[in-house]
Amino acid sequence: MATSSTFDSLVSTLSSTERREMLERIRAGIVFDEEPVERQLEPAESDAEYAYLTMGMWQKLFVLLRMVFGALSKEEAVEEHLMKGLARRLRSDAANFVDVSSAQFLPDFKAEIAKLKSAAGFFGGPVGRVRSAGLDSFYSFVLGLESPDIRDELLVYTDPFILSSRMEDADEHTIRREAEGRFSELMGSIPAWVRNSMQTNAAFLESLTALTGFDFDEMLSCFEPVGGEGDDERCEVDHLRPPLQNLGRILKGLAPPPSAAFVEALILFDGDLGRADQDLESVLNERTAGLQRRLDVVRGFARRVPFFDIVRYAVGDLSYRLPTPATGQGWKSRVEQFWSRRMESLFQLYSFEQKKEDLLAQARDLIDDDEVRPPSQYPARPGRRHGTHATSIALLQALLIKVRDGGYAATLKTLFVQGAFYKEENRAEFNEYYGELEDLLNAVGAFFVRIDDGGDLQASVKEARREDGDSETALDRVDEAADRLVHRGVETLHGLSEVLRGVLYGEVGGRYDTLSNLDEVAGRDNKAFRGRLDDVLSFAKSAASVLSSMYDVERTSARRRAALRRHEP
Repeated sequence: MATSSTFDSLVSTLSSTERREMLERIRAGIVFDEEPVERQLEPAESDAEYAYLTMGMWQKLFVLLRMVFGALSKEEAVEEHLMKGLARRLRSDAANFVDVSSAQFLPDFKAEIAKLKSAAGFFGGPVGRVRSAGLDSFYSFVLGLESPDIRDELLVYTDPFILSSRMEDADEHTIRREAEGRFSELMGSIPAWVRNSMQTNAAFLESLTALTGFDFDEMLSCFEPVGGEGDDERCEVDHLRPPLQNLGRILKGLAPPPSAAFVEALILFDGDLGRADQDLESVLNERTAGLQRRLDVVRGFARRVPFFDIVRYAVGDLSYRLPTPATGQGWKSRVEQFWSRRMESLFQLYSFEQKKEDLLAQARDLIDDDEVRPPSQYPARPGRRHGTHATSIALLQALLIKVRDGGYAATLKTLFVQGAFYKEENRAEFNEYYGELEDLLNAVGAFFVRIDDGGDLQASVKEARREDGDSETALDRVDEAADRLVHRGVETLHGLSEVLRGVLYGEVGGRYDTLSNLDEVAGRDNKAFRGRLDDVLSFAKSAASVLSSMYDVERTSARRRAALRRHEP
């Protein structure tokens, strides 16, 4: 069963304003590196001609000599000169990472790769949750942290329940048109700085996802002791050429920093934040700081290691450019898809509520205009007014009371006492349904006692909420108990109507045969009795239909509400 995140549970008692203030306090306490990586992975593009023009006199002379005595073109001579310059830089800046003379990577480079592997493993958890829930949900969640005002307006203007309270007497079509129009306006009003931040975040997430899936073991396994066991481990540069290029593309995509809201989102999004009695802000600060430390390892790699020079050296091509990393395009369409689906789900729920009102109107006709009121003691899940089957169980009780007190029970008793069934199985079925009517009414009464204060079902819900805040299992037990009773009610009323239809209108030898003494039951009152029996048949048939439809509406509505609560934006 879908459940809300731990974060939802922990802050369920906070208002929207209080939740926002809490996140702002957390953000203020985070020291977050939002600067681009200082040592760029790639310099600006240049060609051999430009490189030659910027050389000093002696460098140009050397290039000319190589052209004459080495039979090289100008471009080849410049490239050779620049490659030698690259080797000199590596001897100076990366002497602890690569041995240019032997073309081998050194133990310090392996250690840096191992640090990246460890950090990437940490991100496997939050990135895995994001991928499991879907990018549509996550990007919408990030947008809500980046721009709470946009999120709050979307929550209002895509919700038909809120709009219907503001647009009195408007039909569903008018409300839907208003919601779709406002949704389009709001998505078009996202500020440019938010759009830019979201695209940067989306690109960062794509590269971070690639990092978690990168095969670091392939690189680490290439390092072997130079002599024997215990000697320094080295790796031939040629062996790491392909993985270095792949890793370079990923690190290039991680160079632009994500926003602080993105870091918060990775922590908050469906994460296990501990028990409800813990200090939420302390927990969030601790988790966010831990995630930041791993980000520093990843983004600090480019500061500690001249990685692009190393890749060009390994490739042997000074003009080599790292492949274009993820761009983050498409985040907005994913957010639009999320809100469109959410809006459609809410309108389906709204339609269910309208259907429920129609069913309640039909029920009032059956029970002489009495109102069916869901029992207030039926425990509800967060965000709902009533428990899952609260209306169905109340309707079942009202229908059974109508049978008992509306004269239907007396008519059925006459049939029970005087009716002579052709088939014994028909007699057995009628006896079962007849007895079940009274048994069900008693069982429903017992259920209400169980969910009242002091009842075992109510007590289990309160205990679960008090101890760990997770009352889903206890609420499931309440729903299952109600579900069984409503199911019994539908089967009983439907089965009774089938037997009565056979009694009044069945054919000899049919599935439900008529009575052998139908014209004699109730004596002189036989004609009126048959009329009353027809009324019972009509009631049972209508009652089964209304109760079954109400049960289906409530069950489907509960599933959709649970899905909506899984990842609120």
